[in-house]
Amino acid sequence: VLNVLRSLEQHPNTKRLTPNGRKKLGRLVPALVQRIGLQKDPDNILDKLIDLIITIERRTTYLSLLLETKGAINTLITLARKSSWIISFLSKHPALMDELMHPATLYSPPDRQALEKEMEQRMKKVPMGDLEYILDELCIFRQINMLRVAAADVSGNYPLMKVSDHLTWIAEIVLARALRVSWHIVSERYGIPEGVKGSSVKDCGFAVAVYGKVGGLEMGYKSDIDIVFLYDADFGKTIGKEKSIDNIRFYSNIGQRIINTLTMHTAAGTLYGADMRLRPGGDSGMIVSHIETFEDYLLNQAWTWEHQALIRARTVAGDEKLCDRFNTIRKKVLVRARKAETLKKEVSDMRERMRTKRLKTQPDRFDLKQSRGGIVDNEFLVQYLVLKNADPYEDITIWTDNMRLLESLDGEGVITGCEAERLQNAYLVMRKAIHRLNLMEKDLQVADTLFNKHQAYVQEIYEKYLGAC
Repeated sequence: VLNVLRSLEQHPNTKRLTPNGRKKLGRLVPALVQRIGLQKDPDNILDKLIDLIITIERRTTYLSLLLETKGAINTLITLARKSSWIISFLSKHPALMDELMHPATLYSPPDRQALEKEMEQRMKKVPMGDLEYILDELCIFRQINMLRVAAADVSGNYPLMKVSDHLTWIAEIVLARALRVSWHIVSERYGIPEGVKGSSVKDCGFAVAVYGKVGGLEMGYKSDIDIVFLYDADFGKTIGKEKSIDNIRFYSNIGQRIINTLTMHTAAGTLYGADMRLRPGGDSGMIVSHIETFEDYLLNQAWTWEHQALIRARTVAGDEKLCDRFNTIRKKVLVRARKAETLKKEVSDMRERMRTKRLKTQPDRFDLKQSRGGIVDNEFLVQYLVLKNADPYEDITIWTDNMRLLESLDGEGVITGCEAERLQNAYLVMRKAIHRLNLMEKDLQVADTLFNKHQAYVQEIYEKYLGAC
């Protein structure tokens, strides 16, 4: 403890404190150490919180906040005890310390409607053309609400599905705003494509489709966003402004601006990682795809794994008619009749290639995602069963999340109720463990005895349907 406190004393940030700041630090540290000493893992908690203090101490208002706000120190210790990720998050974004003053909202994340209202209120005070200010506000919106979700999560009273829903809503609202901002900037400069109304993003001829964790409503704390951009406009140029550009360049500009909005590093941080490898042509493809080209690609050129990915895809922002068109194409592709044995071989071969490439487990360890009987086996099995059976049972394609897909497969008798329940339970238990490990900043390999039962169930059902003929 003395060594940790000496490191604080000798740190340049501490040495640069004003006399008033030193006085506040001198009051805070004994109170903090005393309360940390009552915890089960005091050394670890002390290390985390002294690191945080070193980050924030130059802003003496944060020291005052911890000293003067009732329960703030106890809240901070509780968060440190349950999640090193939250403390790291606070260290990266010290402005979030203000949230410790409001435990009612800290542990109760707002619902979707309240989140959208909060975003609108934030954007009202920002000039539409001030991109730097907008990015800062988007980052702060995401950070505050992710902190609220994480605090509710570690409190122990918040279900996994609600955690994922909230994290997904945050990403969707950020994406929708990024589109609005990008549309405004590009249309103000070049006008809009002829034939497109463009009075709002709901009729702008452009749509944002998401895949993966966002598409499947299973967003995690460290999830990137898998995106595909679509547009629907005739060949031609923009009209309405002095400078005109080709329509494809217009929509490409919007797509690139959205990516920049998500990934650009600012003083307030970065929003999300963005992955566009699922667009037609992959990394070498156009940043935006015409809806007809997109349909032709999926029907005539796409690999089976791209159809698997489409199961977890949906639109979250943009032109309403284009979003409806996407849904129609998605269903059309998924319900096609497929040769069972060919499909089985392609899905199982892809799964094994992925396992060989990504599984780097140690002896006596179980990788929650990639090991046999893990999360990815569960997902591949569900995707295989959907593609195999969507021709006679179209309704199994409605949902994009694994839990309701399993319910649909059970409802149509594709799998038994017992199998569906076991796969769902395994999925929930392992996903919850992944969330916990992420919050503790630990890797996803655990002792191979921890999930024996669930792993065995998933492996048994996987072998039944996707095992060797």
